[in-house]
Amino acid sequence: MIQTYDELKAAVGSWLKRTSLDTEIPNFIQLAEAHFNRTIRATEMEARSRTTVNNEFVPKPDDFLALREIHIEGAIDQPLKYVTPQELSHIENSAYGGTPFVYTMVDQHIKIYPAPTTENPIDVEIIYIQKIPALSTSNQTNWLLTNHPDIYLHGALHQAEGFFYNDRRMPIWERKCDLAIQALNESANRSRSGTGPMIPRVRNVI
Repeated sequence: MIQTYDELKAAVGSWLKRTSLDTEIPNFIQLAEAHFNRTIRATEMEARSRTTVNNEFVPKPDDFLALREIHIEGAIDQPLKYVTPQELSHIENSAYGGTPFVYTMVDQHIKIYPAPTTENPIDVEIIYIQKIPALSTSNQTNWLLTNHPDIYLHGALHQAEGFFYNDRRMPIWERKCDLAIQALNESANRSRSGTGPMIPRVRNVI
């Protein structure tokens, strides 16, 4: 069984039938994790972060990968609407005031408008996609390795075959990894949308 980082490293070496890869195998795993963060969107990656904001930029968590939603907290939460940076520039030129109602992404920062102030801060919650916790000697496991060790093994082997210029075997491990990721993402999408029957909507024709 593959349940820990050390067991994963041993499995990669065993499948490659090579020894003396102690330096390279952690790199294969790290490169595989970079691929996972670009392609996996599982429910386990969804997280919430609350903060008080007194300027135009909302700080992002250290493990931030992508934004799903941002809203102002209150008796009734007020979702902010996404606009492009260009649209936000036009809105800023209109000199709106009051409570923030739009946001955009600028240089990987979350920018909201109108900007709160030190005198009138706001409480904000962001729902975001967090990075998969990287495996290491000090972090021996994470949710992905626990639930889907095949994704880790196939991903690391794909990177390893590239290192050894084994072009014939690279597509094999790449396809196995991508099919497992596709299945995981599809399962996540089903859990978000529910499994109830689709009910058709009937429009009134006037």
